[in-house]
Amino acid sequence: MSTSTRNARNTVVPGIVIAGFTGDRSGSMCQMGDAPSTGLFEWINDQKQSALDNAQVGKLFVSTFDTVHDVRMDCVNIADTDITIDQCKKWMDPRGMTKLYDSAIADLDRLILAKEEYKKNMPNKLRQLDPKIVTVWACMTDGSDNKSDNTITDFKNKVKEAQDKHDITCFFLGANQDAVTTGVQYGFKPDNAITFGANEGCASSALRSASQTMRQVSTGSSNKGFTDNMRNLSTPHSTQTHRSIKQSPPCIMGIPNFPPPIQRANFNFPPPINTNIPRVGRGYMVAMTNHQGPFANSPPNGFSLLN
Repeated sequence: MSTSTRNARNTVVPGIVIAGFTGDRSGSMCQMGDAPSTGLFEWINDQKQSALDNAQVGKLFVSTFDTVHDVRMDCVNIADTDITIDQCKKWMDPRGMTKLYDSAIADLDRLILAKEEYKKNMPNKLRQLDPKIVTVWACMTDGSDNKSDNTITDFKNKVKEAQDKHDITCFFLGANQDAVTTGVQYGFKPDNAITFGANEGCASSALRSASQTMRQVSTGSSNKGFTDNMRNLSTPHSTQTHRSIKQSPPCIMGIPNFPPPIQRANFNFPPPINTNIPRVGRGYMVAMTNHQGPFANSPPNGFSLLN
């Protein structure tokens, strides 16, 4: 077995890749339409195709979280993955709360263990060559944790352990927040965090960017992190400048996208008629116009009489 190959750009490609994805499916994710499920489906197939194109072997991990944490793919051979878009839609169907910390920590533990087990079970001759095992992981969420037993400090410590001790490249995708700032609080490197708008178009762009960036890392590229163009296409203001990006309808569970208020005309109504009319001779004064309003054609003294 070869421990590495070279791609068309003469870059040394690691022979083994371990990839993981932890995705938020809490109720507020309904704002993003089908983007999370479509993005996950494309991410899985992109990781598989990349491994095939570069003669790599490895494992794939996928989980989703809301009030509970569901492991969807656990140490599956990348070449054996066979997932349908309908499965991904079911996995990412929005519901419940946000169990972020517990889910992410559990998934990182699985990746760390998988990498250690892979090394441990290698044939002796291969182990002596010390082959490069590249490990990438992405975490996507649209809000703060409100269900975990672990704390933000626990999450941060686990992310830093994964990056610094186990050489796992970690990516953070966050909506409804400054994902770079939040990502740093969670232990992610700023270049590996991206903010995306909580709508279908921005979420799709962010997931495509994550898939592309993770593929670059897994194939040995030194270009790590999200580019400025990726960030621009994923941020909320991009929906103002890119007509192809779709806006999602309002939803009940998440933050509603209400339409703009109706613009109403400003009518200048005439002043009210003075009904306290003093008696004048046999008639009544019915208006005092001062040559304004509906009785502007009255006699100069402003009085009208009824006999």
